[in-house]
Amino acid sequence: MTDTSRRVRMVAVVIVLGLLLVGSWRGSDHDFPFGPFRMYATSGRPSGAVRTAALVGVAQGRTFLLDPETIGVRRAELEGQYPRFRAQPRLLGALAQLYARNGLRLDELRLVEQANLIVDRRRVERPTEKVLAVWRRPR
Repeated sequence: MTDTSRRVRMVAVVIVLGLLLVGSWRGSDHDFPFGPFRMYATSGRPSGAVRTAALVGVAQGRTFLLDPETIGVRRAELEGQYPRFRAQPRLLGALAQLYARNGLRLDELRLVEQANLIVDRRRVERPTEKVLAVWRRPR
């Protein structure tokens, strides 16, 4: 390695380290990777409600919780589509068809929002559920 290439590498290292130091001291999430990614560096409020999406299936009179990932959907995708599912509950029918590929035909599929009440970082009561949309198999 020549002296010039060593100097160029050393200058590059000093610049990158300088950016990391300044970013850590004065930066924000928008400066990532030279600033801290604070979203994962801090905790949420110690008290409040935590709301999550859930799919509840009904087949042959039995009601059970479905894992959305078994049909290739993440929970965050369900949560992001609340307005669409409320406006068009028949969209849940497409999810029910995907679930039928796993071997179980659903008679009903519900999109439910579960809320857990948290006080001082501890759940204080059983989750409450609010049904957002319902799809029923046509007869």
